Amino acid sequence: LIESHFRYTGSPRAAQILENWESRLPLFVKIMPIEYRKSLERMRLEEEVNAESVSATEEVFRG
Repeated sequence: LIESHFRYTGSPRAAQILENWESRLPLFVKIMPIEYRKSLERMRLEEEVNAESVSATEEVFRG
């Protein structure tokens, strides 16, 4: 995204960020809607519960 911005605008700030990418990368943060983040967390928890259920079922069948 920053490369495209630099290519189309010649932005000095974009050039500076790209030149120092490794040191600048930790300064970026991921932004997402709260409800989307909550949905992802619910999905992750459901997957964990399902994995535990499968594991318990396998133990019963193996005896």
